[in-house]
Amino acid sequence: MNAARLSRMARFFLGLSFAIIWQTSAQAKSIVLDDSGTQALEPSVAMRWKSAAPSRAGGPNLLVGTATIRVRINVMPWIKRTGRIYLSLPAQQPGPISISWTSAQGRLQSGQIKSGNRMLVYSGPITTGFLEDVLRFQFTVDAALIGRPCPVSFHFELDEG
Repeated sequence: MNAARLSRMARFFLGLSFAIIWQTSAQAKSIVLDDSGTQALEPSVAMRWKSAAPSRAGGPNLLVGTATIRVRINVMPWIKRTGRIYLSLPAQQPGPISISWTSAQGRLQSGQIKSGNRMLVYSGPITTGFLEDVLRFQFTVDAALIGRPCPVSFHFELDEG
């Protein structure tokens, strides 16, 4: 084979691989779900120091707080289909936030997340119109970032499978 033909074949296979990668990522569509039925069981989160003494190494002095959230996600349009549901924590004020949670009923997966990311909480068949659970959240934030109370927003997204 000559060099020109090898070059054309290499470009063809490179283009084909990009088309496959692009097509695969284009098929995964995230949909923000209606979680308007979700409610915090406590009106505000009382924050406390994570450790009794300040960090001597100059690291962050962390505040932690807990809240119980009753999750109710409307998945009616996806009944009898399969999907992956994520908890999404957008980047927001006051700055980087970490959240870990445990599931009281086991319907959703326990996990942890940092702001600006999302984490899988359910994967499988959708058999009911509402996906419900009670999650116990623990919030962690650097005390230097907290000047006043601020809301933490999160939402749920579905990737159709």
